[in-house]
Amino acid sequence: MIKGKKIFSVLMGLILVSCCGLFNACSNDSDFKIDPTKTQLYISNYDGGVGTTWLYEAAARFEEEFADYELNGKTGVEILIDPHRNYGQENVMAANSSFYEIFFNERVQYYDMVASNVALDITDIVTELNSDGKTIESKMTKQQQEFFGYDRSDGAHYYALPHYGAFNGMFYNRDVFNEYFLYFEGDPDNNYRALKDGNYYVFTNEAGVLSAGPDDISGTDDDGLPATFEQFYALMNEMVQVGVTPFTWSGQYFGMYSGWYLEALMADYEGHDQMMLQYVFDSSAINEGETVTADHLVESINDKGITLNEFGEEITPATGYKVYTTAGRYYALKFLEHITSDSNYYSDKVISGAHSHTTAQSDFLRSYYEPGAFARPIGMFFEGGWWFNEVTGYGTVDRLANRGITKDQIRVAYMPWPKVSEEQLGERRTLLSSLNAVGFIKSSIDESKIELAKEFLKFCYTDYELEQFTVNSDTFRALNYSLSSDAYNKLSNVGKSFYKELISDNTDVVYPYSTSPIYISNAGAIDTKETFANASYTNCVRAFMDKEITAENYFQGIVDIHNEASWKQYEDLF
Repeated sequence: MIKGKKIFSVLMGLILVSCCGLFNACSNDSDFKIDPTKTQLYISNYDGGVGTTWLYEAAARFEEEFADYELNGKTGVEILIDPHRNYGQENVMAANSSFYEIFFNERVQYYDMVASNVALDITDIVTELNSDGKTIESKMTKQQQEFFGYDRSDGAHYYALPHYGAFNGMFYNRDVFNEYFLYFEGDPDNNYRALKDGNYYVFTNEAGVLSAGPDDISGTDDDGLPATFEQFYALMNEMVQVGVTPFTWSGQYFGMYSGWYLEALMADYEGHDQMMLQYVFDSSAINEGETVTADHLVESINDKGITLNEFGEEITPATGYKVYTTAGRYYALKFLEHITSDSNYYSDKVISGAHSHTTAQSDFLRSYYEPGAFARPIGMFFEGGWWFNEVTGYGTVDRLANRGITKDQIRVAYMPWPKVSEEQLGERRTLLSSLNAVGFIKSSIDESKIELAKEFLKFCYTDYELEQFTVNSDTFRALNYSLSSDAYNKLSNVGKSFYKELISDNTDVVYPYSTSPIYISNAGAIDTKETFANASYTNCVRAFMDKEITAENYFQGIVDIHNEASWKQYEDLF
C-alpha cells in the first residue's frame, strides 16, 4: 500500500494494495478488484473534513437496493470509491479526462464548470420526486435554486448539487468553563444581562445564575456566554488570570482559516440581506419587490473607530465597490486584532507553520481531557464545523476513550459570535457557508451508465441519506432537512450544539454566491475571505500579531483597493 492510501470496494469489503499515491487519483479499473458480473460506478471523493465514511455506507445501501439492476448483460452494481485530498477548480475541470464518473469536491466555481461542459445536465433528478416523496430542488433555498439552476432560454438547468455546508466559528469546552468559573453571572433585576461589580464582570459556573447570552433570552443554550465584544475581552482576561489559555488554532493554515473566521464574524454582524450585497451588488436584486439599502457603510474612520453613513445607500452594480466599506468588515478585523494583541491570549504553537489543523484540534481536547499533557487547559478554539469528525478520524477521540473519557463526555460546543455592543443583543444570528462544495456527474460518462449514475446521485439526496451523512460526518449538507431524534442522539456534543444553532428559528444562512454577472465572472476574486487582503498584507492575523498595523489602517487598505477606479474593470458587466 503506497502512502497508506486505501481503495475500497464497498460491496465486497475488499481492501486492495493500491498504485495510487495520496495526491494521485487512480486511473483505471486495474487499480480496483472488481466483480465482472456487476456494473461498476467509480466515484472521486475529496476526503478532507467530512471524510468518506458517509459515502461508503451510502454506497453499500445503494448496492443492496440495486442488487437486481441489469445493464449490458450484468446484474447488480458495485460502487468503487477513491478518497483523496485533491480539492479545487483544477481537479474538477479535469473531470472529463478522469477515470471517475461521479465527483464530490469543494472550492468549485460552478459557472466556470458549466461553461466548460464538465458536468452532466441533471435537471431531471433535481426536479422530479425522489423516493422520499420530495424533489431535491425543494430542499434547496431560493438562493440556491437561482444559482444552481443555470439560466437557459428553455428554463433552469442543473449541473451540480450543493454538497456540504462549511460553517466556521468558535467552539468552547464547557467543562473548562464550568471548572474554572468562566460563565457570566446574570442579573435577574436587569433581564439577566451580565452582572457587574463596579467595573468588573462577575463570573460563575453552570450551577450559578447565568446571563442571557448573545440572544438576550434567559434559559437558552447560550446562557452565560459572552454577549458583547467587551464581555468577550473580559472573558479572555479572566481566563488568563485563572490559568486557562483562551485560544488555539492552526498555525500551518492560519491565512486560510483566519479568512474564514473574518467572513463568518462579518456575516453575523451584517445579517443575511446586508451580507448578500457582497455578492449581488444590487439593492434591488436580493429580495423580489424589495430594496435592500446598505445600512452599514463606513463614512469615516480614525484611530478612535468608525462613523457610519446614517442614511444608508442603495447599491447598484456601478457602485458595488461601496460594499467593501461595510462596518461588519471593520468589526471582524477589530475582533481578531484584539484576540491577537496579547500572546497570553493564544497558544504559543499558533505562530508555528508546523502546527497543523489536526494537531490544533487534538491539543484543544487533550489540554483538558488528558491531565498532565499540557500546562494549561485551552478554553476556546477557532475551526470549521467539520473539525470533530476530523479529529475523530485522526484517533484523538479513541486516545481519550482509552484514558476513560468517552465521546459523550467531551463537552465541547459551538459558541455564537458575540455582538459588537448591547444595541445588537437579540438580533438574528447569521451563519455563512464557505468552500462551495458540490456533487456532480461528468458530462463524458458512458451513455449507457447515465441512468445509473443519476440514480446514485439522487439516492444520496434522499432525506434518509442526508440524515445519515450528518450522523457519519458530524456535519451538515448544505440543504434544508431535519434529523430524527435517533439520528440527533448519535451526534457528538459538538454536532448537537451546531445542529441546534443551524435549525434555530433565530438563525439565517448565507450561501456566498449569486447570479450577478460581476460575481459569475469573478467568483474567485470576490470570495469574501480573499477580499480581506490589502495591498500590503494578504493576512491580517500575522500582521496584528507582529504589531505591524492597526485594524483601522488595515480596513482603510481594503477600502483603498476596492475603490471606484478599480471597480471600473467590471464596467462591461454593469
